[in-house]
Amino acid sequence: MAPRGTLFMYRSLKTRGLFCFSPQEKGGGLPESLAPWRAFGVVRPGEAPPHGLSRTEIETGIGEHGFQLWRRKKPKDRSTTSHSNS
Repeated sequence: MAPRGTLFMYRSLKTRGLFCFSPQEKGGGLPESLAPWRAFGVVRPGEAPPHGLSRTEIETGIGEHGFQLWRRKKPKDRSTTSHSNS
């Protein structure tokens, strides 16, 4: 498991809605196939990651792969939901 340190957040400019956590401030080691990456945030030690993501799972992924990918789910389009009045 990665040490409980600073987590840097990156956004893929190639794949919409794809994000990555890295322990490296400069983003070294992020997947080249999904590059370019743009830094957009930091999670400091003791802070909770955004969107209810598990810090333990993020650190495990970083320990295994050097980074942890995550996706933001698209909100459901309520205009296409049908409602029955029967």
